[in-house]
Amino acid sequence: MIQDVYVSDLHLGAPNSLLSNVTDTGVVPGTPSPVLHALGGALRSLMAQQEDPPRLVLGGDIFELALTPTHCAFDTFGDFIRVMFDDPVFSPELHYVAGNHDHHLWELARQHQYTEYIDGFDRDAPLRNDWHVTHLLPENDRFPHGDVTVTAAARRACPTAGITVRHTYPNLGFVGEVGTVVYHHGHYTERIYRAVEWLDQIFEPSRPEAQRAWHIEADNYAWVDFLWSTLGRSGDAGGDVGALYEMLQSEAAIEAVVDRVLDTIIVRDKPTWRRRIGNWMLRLGTKLAVHEGLRLERHRGGSAPLSKDAERGMHDYLRVAVATQLADETGHPDHPLTFVFGHTHKPFASQIDVDGIDHPVDVFNTGGWVIDSVEPAPLQGASLVVGDRHGHVAAIEVYQQAQGHNLSVTSVSPQAAGFVGEIERRIETHRPVWDVLESTIADEIMQRRRQLARRIVVDTNRVKGIEPKIAPSASERRP
Repeated sequence: MIQDVYVSDLHLGAPNSLLSNVTDTGVVPGTPSPVLHALGGALRSLMAQQEDPPRLVLGGDIFELALTPTHCAFDTFGDFIRVMFDDPVFSPELHYVAGNHDHHLWELARQHQYTEYIDGFDRDAPLRNDWHVTHLLPENDRFPHGDVTVTAAARRACPTAGITVRHTYPNLGFVGEVGTVVYHHGHYTERIYRAVEWLDQIFEPSRPEAQRAWHIEADNYAWVDFLWSTLGRSGDAGGDVGALYEMLQSEAAIEAVVDRVLDTIIVRDKPTWRRRIGNWMLRLGTKLAVHEGLRLERHRGGSAPLSKDAERGMHDYLRVAVATQLADETGHPDHPLTFVFGHTHKPFASQIDVDGIDHPVDVFNTGGWVIDSVEPAPLQGASLVVGDRHGHVAAIEVYQQAQGHNLSVTSVSPQAAGFVGEIERRIETHRPVWDVLESTIADEIMQRRRQLARRIVVDTNRVKGIEPKIAPSASERRP
């Protein structure tokens, strides 16, 4: 029986999300996108043969808060909830693990929890500081982090379902009979999201490396919240952040942005050979910074789903942030571990050895549901990760851009073979429903690429000062 379903990187509300309803005029919430409608049908068919609905784990970047107005993200989340709960697919008790693009939801949840703590604490005793992380296991939290914001949004969309949302961050764990499964969004496996931590080590070389998830989040939370979860909503200027993010996919667009930036700072009066060399070096350095500093893991090519740097980051995060929580909380530090994350938009399943963890770790990446490049990104795609009460985990790979129609069920551990077989039988029983999902995704991918290409051209011309012949609406450029 399926007990957990983990999804991440839906980026609801973004114009490049397959689960946002996007027309030629932009994102139009209120009606489920064709892919969202088909996904709901596929998941409903998957659960049709079991009596108890599974719990849904929302693994971060569910809301696109970085590059989308709040109301658009929340309205599209309402579409998602209606599809999944008007005829319930899941248990009404949802679990949320924030990512970088919706990190602000975690900030709201923990501040609400701290407010309740202040209100109920002994008024004659000194308060303790607010805390940056939760326990790994929800049952261990003395002050549960009910996510009132996401709960309110879910209940607004489907008032009769009785939905409640609990926020666990940055790691959520469930102990099964034969193994422990840990869910994390994945941003802290990438170095750029721990930039403040590394910066502090530059100025204080004697400082030891982070020892726990708490230290990682305490050092970097403001940086993650600002740049990836709030900056894109900073008034009218926030729209330019979204435009810049998309323009990084085009060499011509990058050139236009760099030229515009340098035109404002390059010294042009009384040119001398020193100024010419200085300007040339400034231009070269700026281009290198844009190419190397702003390209995230999801945009890196190569034949492997993770770059060498991301592999090191994943090993480091498992060794520091996950292993310590397992040892502190589970009572089964020697249990086989499965680590599930998203963030990179490149689904894969593998097994790795990690220092400090006794058994090889089964690793699953869910990929993502966005099309953020004009040309096909061969490694990008999306999976649904499912688990049973024993701790067995499998991935239903829904699509991969390089292969198109390639629905498959995979696992890493041989002990999960029976669970994989059960899922495959369920899918084959309702195969036409899954075929509709695959064909719908293929059609929508082509549409998103065309829309993205148009937005990049329009925004590149805008940077150059060229007015478009037909200007797109604000919601098409950035909803």
